[in-house]
Amino acid sequence: EIYTLSLHGALPIYAATMLAIMLVVFSFMWWITPDQALYVADSLYYVGSAQSLAQGQGYHCPMLIGNPANGFYPPLQSLYLSAAWLLNPVFPDNQIIIKALMLLLWSLAMAALFAVLRKGGLGRLAATTISLTVGTSAVWAYFVIHCFSDVLFSLLAFVATWLWIRPESQRLQTRIALTGIILALMYLTRIATFGFFPGAML
Repeated sequence: EIYTLSLHGALPIYAATMLAIMLVVFSFMWWITPDQALYVADSLYYVGSAQSLAQGQGYHCPMLIGNPANGFYPPLQSLYLSAAWLLNPVFPDNQIIIKALMLLLWSLAMAALFAVLRKGGLGRLAATTISLTVGTSAVWAYFVIHCFSDVLFSLLAFVATWLWIRPESQRLQTRIALTGIILALMYLTRIATFGFFPGAML
């Protein structure tokens, strides 16, 4: 109740801070990450399967001989990245769009991290500092550059966490339903979601 009242009175500042975090993280990461990346390992599956989906060939791996179905990674990351081919079907010209899509996800994740920290009781300055520090981390720049699903997975995990920290007026059934939807999306992003299921059930 205290959180709801204090947030209601400071909603414009709260929203402006989240937007500022997104803009700083997006701008900084845009500056330090290359416009064209050399995709290796996991990236080949995410990006290659995104192209396959956008071209109507199903969830396949065009970089492997025989264009086999991608049964190694869940499809949501590739489905998201397929927007790059819908906007510009020419690769590598569309790598700038892939970069923008990944940075959008990452800046949203950092805004969600800020929301989680604030709802958990951390002060505005501390929550902003942590979100910007994580958001401009060179370690996470690697995940962004290589289109790893960890970025989307983190965003979804932060949203799920936010639902359960100091629950507001949402009914328990609503929070459970929303959590189920988020967990389903997380599972479609990374099979690491299995680690979240026991906590969700508890």
